[in-house]
Amino acid sequence: MELETLATSAAVGEARRRRARAGKPDRGIFEKVPGSGLWYIRFVDAQGRYRREKAGTWSNANKLLTKRKNDALQGKKLPETLRQRVVPFSEVANGALTYSRKHKRSYRDDESRMERLVEWFGNRDAESLTGQEMEKHLSEVAADENWAASTYNHYRSLLMLTYREARRDHKVTGNPARDIRHRKENNSRVRFLGRGENAEHSRLVKVIREKYPEHLPEFIFALNTGLRLSSQYGATYGMIDWTRNVLDVPRTKNDDPVHIPLNSDVLAAIRSLPSRRQRKGPIFRNQRHPEKPVLSNDHWFKPALKAAGISDFKWHDLRHTFASWLVQDGVPLDRVSKLRGHKSLTMSMRMRTSHQISCMRTWHF
Repeated sequence: MELETLATSAAVGEARRRRARAGKPDRGIFEKVPGSGLWYIRFVDAQGRYRREKAGTWSNANKLLTKRKNDALQGKKLPETLRQRVVPFSEVANGALTYSRKHKRSYRDDESRMERLVEWFGNRDAESLTGQEMEKHLSEVAADENWAASTYNHYRSLLMLTYREARRDHKVTGNPARDIRHRKENNSRVRFLGRGENAEHSRLVKVIREKYPEHLPEFIFALNTGLRLSSQYGATYGMIDWTRNVLDVPRTKNDDPVHIPLNSDVLAAIRSLPSRRQRKGPIFRNQRHPEKPVLSNDHWFKPALKAAGISDFKWHDLRHTFASWLVQDGVPLDRVSKLRGHKSLTMSMRMRTSHQISCMRTWHF
């Protein structure tokens, strides 16, 4: 009798496995190891989280699944002793990068920052990390590496994105990154190159011509278009309207398109590029690996600044220079704001104020 019962049980298990292989499994009931006879259930609890639980026989699994579903409908919480799968931070980090690659132009920056976050927290249970713990670590690294407030805030934003997406995927229950305090940034800084004989612009162009001539078109393009670094190195030949000499960038940081007129200096710079022979694909390409995108220009731009005797200047300040020179030449603020892709005149007003202050320094009373 006992042998007959075992044979029947085995036959039932094999029948259910055949149904599973045929794509018709019992919904919510599965064997983790086929043929083991140890069945598990998968369900959604009252809080909307996906849960798994070991049940034993298929009959027990079927009864337990029915019970868990009824408990969820009645809003009952699961027993405190019920074990949950530990989700490491590295797993939720991958989910955040998947979202970033699909929805953000700056996803390469997220990839770079996420490498460090995974290095710090990768093996930790994502649910166990607290906002205070993450804030303490970020603050220590920021102090050691002399981060700007904006750099700190970028890491904070990426952590918030990571936990937001993990929460949507039911891998964590909360977003501890929201407890990390935002640092106030100094947005009043407006740094631009001075014009004139032996001024910063002239000295920098001279150094680039002598030491980094292959990168001069990049510099000229940035100075005369005012594009952000990501938009410049993401620009393709397909975005150029050669009949109007306009670069149509379909999406900027603000998710809005921007249309940049290309003057004679920019057109000459583009025509001098090796990529111009193909007239397709990215305008600017990695010098060593043409098939890869340009991610940074620090390897030549920072040494050029040092050789030209220019301090406290970044590539992004070429964007400020573009706007400041337009304001100095009398271009209306609304036009400057439109060319820079801003949604308000605030930044352009800062450019005008900065120009007025720089002029006052040259006046004699």
